[in-house]
Amino acid sequence: MQLFEVTLYLTGLGGAAESWWKHLLGFVVFHNFLVVLGVIITAHVSPISAGSGIPETKAILAGFEVPEFLTLRTLFAKSTGVILMIGSGMPVGKEGPFIHAAAIVGHQAMALSRRVFPQEHNSPRAGGGSLRGEKHDERRHAMLSAAAAVGVSSAFGAPIGGVLFCVEAASQIYFVAHYWGAFVAAAAGAFVARILHENEYTVFTPSFEKTPYERWELLAFAVLSILCGLLGGVYVRMFSCIHSMKMWAKIRVMAADEGDRGTFDGLLNELKNCLYRFINNKYSWSIFVATLCALTTFGIGDYMRLGMREALDDLFSDDELSEGDSRHGIKWGNDHESVLVNLCLFTMVTSFTSVLAIGLPVSNGLVTPCFVIGACLGRLVGETLEYISYEVVPGGYAIVGAAAFATAVTGKLSIGIVVSELTSQLSYSIPVLGAVLIGKAFGEMVSIPIYDQMAKDKHLPHWPEVPPGMLSSSTASYVEHVATLDGGMTMAAVRDLLNDNTDTEFPVVSSSNAETSAFIGSTTRVGIETIVEISEAQGDQQTPLSKYLHNGQLPISYSAPRIPVLSTLNQLCTMFALYHAKRVYVTNSNALVGIVNSEVLHERLSGVGIAIGAAPSVAGRVHGGTGFEDRMSITLDGPAENSSTGTEMVDTGNGEKALASQEIL
Repeated sequence: MQLFEVTLYLTGLGGAAESWWKHLLGFVVFHNFLVVLGVIITAHVSPISAGSGIPETKAILAGFEVPEFLTLRTLFAKSTGVILMIGSGMPVGKEGPFIHAAAIVGHQAMALSRRVFPQEHNSPRAGGGSLRGEKHDERRHAMLSAAAAVGVSSAFGAPIGGVLFCVEAASQIYFVAHYWGAFVAAAAGAFVARILHENEYTVFTPSFEKTPYERWELLAFAVLSILCGLLGGVYVRMFSCIHSMKMWAKIRVMAADEGDRGTFDGLLNELKNCLYRFINNKYSWSIFVATLCALTTFGIGDYMRLGMREALDDLFSDDELSEGDSRHGIKWGNDHESVLVNLCLFTMVTSFTSVLAIGLPVSNGLVTPCFVIGACLGRLVGETLEYISYEVVPGGYAIVGAAAFATAVTGKLSIGIVVSELTSQLSYSIPVLGAVLIGKAFGEMVSIPIYDQMAKDKHLPHWPEVPPGMLSSSTASYVEHVATLDGGMTMAAVRDLLNDNTDTEFPVVSSSNAETSAFIGSTTRVGIETIVEISEAQGDQQTPLSKYLHNGQLPISYSAPRIPVLSTLNQLCTMFALYHAKRVYVTNSNALVGIVNSEVLHERLSGVGIAIGAAPSVAGRVHGGTGFEDRMSITLDGPAENSSTGTEMVDTGNGEKALASQEIL
């Protein structure tokens, strides 16, 4: 028995209710108990487990670090939170938490493998034992990509749609080499989920004809897709407005002025502060949202007590929604007119309550409620056409509406394949694929996709959009000098270099002569410290580094990402998106010029997008010789409308010249 069914049973809503107010009170209290318990567990165990988890996963796949996101504590909080939220009957889904949970399991499996087989990960080809080694990053990216496919596949039983979803949601560039692993994982996830929950996958089985629609209905599907696309954009706007209201309340609480309570203005000010504190407090706000959802579930009609999957089952079906004819025996209305009214009411209430619920500080997903809202909109259009005396199949309109609305909200075209697999129907494949294209286009006219909005609200790291005028600017503008290793250095000089620098990765060049030197690759600090300790133990600190380069004792990554100095900013950003690296090496005729640090570049590009006030100052590190010599401060100021890039030579203090840039925005 599902937890939501237990809730209905314990509060008397599962049968006849003689004292309705007692059942109402019990339902509201138990509803709040489950929601607040989920919020408490999330806040005290792992606050980062709140929400969908897809924006954070996308940030990690883009090459950024999100602390505590892939820990076992987060897995516990994520799983418990989504169970309590769905069990309480809140209008949320589980696909986002499934993706997050799969990512944690994959990450922890890799960590366990490293502890069980340390010799495999400490070998030279694994990056000298560094967790940030090239092989580790590549395997982690493949694992997290597969996790996105597993989450969607196990949540909806849609392995093909899950793989396509992971391609869209993963990052800007997808490695085709990871495709087979994602497909195998998605197929395994759907297979296991089907065995464990067979009834879950036999719910959406509408029995339509081979071509259950006429040609003129394609125009009706297009109009429905436009409507769902626009309303999907409005849905994201509503989410953004609620988040802005909560942020505004937080600011007002921090700047609250007590005032004189003895006057009317003072009393009014105190009431405003109480309201701001109420909205800002996670527990009071969660109680308000849970109570509102419970009251609407209890008081509007029996159809409001359906879970998300049960509601989809009724809306997708080819049965009539009149009294007693729905698959779950729920009264959607006594006649056609009341069915239309109840569908309108269900759409409005579910839209408002779900946009509140997905903003709560607890684990939840949003694709399933978007399916329900879109299906209700489509069913409403289909029932209206049938009421006008057109011979249509309202359930087919529900399928098209669900695809269009969910795509408009998430911005993922793979939703069309997920819907087709979810309903086990290919009869509406052409209208569904057209609906996702139209829904995405019109949705983006109103708002950005909700996952991008969430990442923006949470200030998650991401590669910002580069202004078109800067795409052709030179890579040289972003170069930093870095301490290097060359084959002629003695082990004593290598030890001094390690003492003077805190870098975890060092480039290796063939010689110290700038004219004949060639960039070989990069090595880790762990690998260098190992050979230094060996040389010190042998008492041979004057041995040149080339000895350890030739015998293979020093692990070298020969595939370190590199780019010519004359490359454009667009090509540089593509390299970071492709390799998910922390740094890219800049070369000139195979000679090392310097590096571009991803964090510094990200900060500078983010500063470009600031339209209010001057852009912030960005400090770039300048390394010369064997140590940290100087710091270079690059100040970005001026109007944001015009941009130009200039490059000048800066003296590092040791006789060398370093490339620096002054970017005027």
